[in-house]
Order: sequence, then structure tokens, then C-alpha cells
Amino acid sequence: MPSLPSLTLIGPGRAGRAFARSWIQGGGTLETVMGRTLASAERGVAALGFGKAAVPGRAALETEVVVLAVSDDRIGDVASAAAGSGT
Repeated sequence: MPSLPSLTLIGPGRAGRAFARSWIQGGGTLETVMGRTLASAERGVAALGFGKAAVPGRAALETEVVVLAVSDDRIGDVASAAAGSGT
């Protein structure tokens, strides 16, 4: 079975962490956890036991898959900030 691609999680809340745990259990790699603040990203990394903490717009997106696990009203702003991370 082929391995899953690498993942960046943006939004380390309950839903994001649940998705990331499933990804890891399925054989995927969690590279980066991005939160609204660095402290929230660090809490996500601590809870998951994988990844490095970052803030969108301040770290490069170097993974094959990016998951936005944020509230609907934040998707546009977070996606824009994350898009700036890829440069």
C-alpha cells in the first residue's frame, strides 16, 4: 500500500486534531501544525506528538497536502495567509 503524502494542518482544534490523528494512523506524515497563534500551534503539536508549530504566513508550505480545519467564517482569511506562506 502506498504511503500517504505529507500534511500541513491549519487549525489544530478538535476537528483538526482528529483528522491529523487519522492521517497519522493511516500511515501519513504530519509535518506542520499551524494555529492562529504560535502557542495554539504548539499545543496542537503537543497533543498530537508530531509536527512543528508555525503560524500561517510565517512558514513555508512544503507539504503535498494542506488541510484547513477552521471555522467557515475564517476560511478566506486563513487561506489568504497560507497562500502567502508558499512564497
